[in-house]
Amino acid sequence: MTAISRRRFLKIAGTYAVGSVLACGCASRPSPVPTSVVIPLSSVEVPMKTETSAPTILLPDRVAYICGCQPDTHNPGGGGGSSLFIGNYCKKSERFLLHWDLSGLSSELKISQAVMGLYCVEIYGTPSGRLIYAPLNSDWGETVTYNTQPENDTKEQLSMDGPTKKQWQEVDITGIVNQWLVAPEKNHGLIGYAVDVSEDTCSAVFGSIQMSEGVRPRLTIT
Repeated sequence: MTAISRRRFLKIAGTYAVGSVLACGCASRPSPVPTSVVIPLSSVEVPMKTETSAPTILLPDRVAYICGCQPDTHNPGGGGGSSLFIGNYCKKSERFLLHWDLSGLSSELKISQAVMGLYCVEIYGTPSGRLIYAPLNSDWGETVTYNTQPENDTKEQLSMDGPTKKQWQEVDITGIVNQWLVAPEKNHGLIGYAVDVSEDTCSAVFGSIQMSEGVRPRLTIT
């Protein structure tokens, strides 16, 4: 993949997409019973029919990249035309916001797991610090900037190591998604940013909604 010029990280663009996954299964055929053997009906164990659901994969309906280097600039879709930067740029914090539309899911749905997947396209500089992902406390609208970013819920934030280049970083946000299903009005999406980053670290780059569907941010719900 061609590296994205840092000069273009504030280019404004955006597209949206949705995805789905299908699954199938098969059943084994029972062994034949000899015709000379009589088996009482009451002794036959009838297997219970079970239903399983294939995972649901959702792509974000809103994405924004914000940077302290230009705190009043709005960048829908991502920086650099196709990427989400997280870390530091010119010693200023780079962040991104993601939102998924869950209105198509029932509030009574029993979720066993919800995983946010972020594909690491590139890493600039020497990795350091930790990445933080946290739900937002209020809506960020269509023109969010670094100076107008909403506060995030520090009690629900998740901390993890930085990503590995050309690999998916998977973040379990089951608890957060369950809260959003119960109280849809609290679904303001997530913010991602880095803490304790050394000055020589530029940023890690995740795929944005401009990239091919296979590397866009995704939410897999089981």
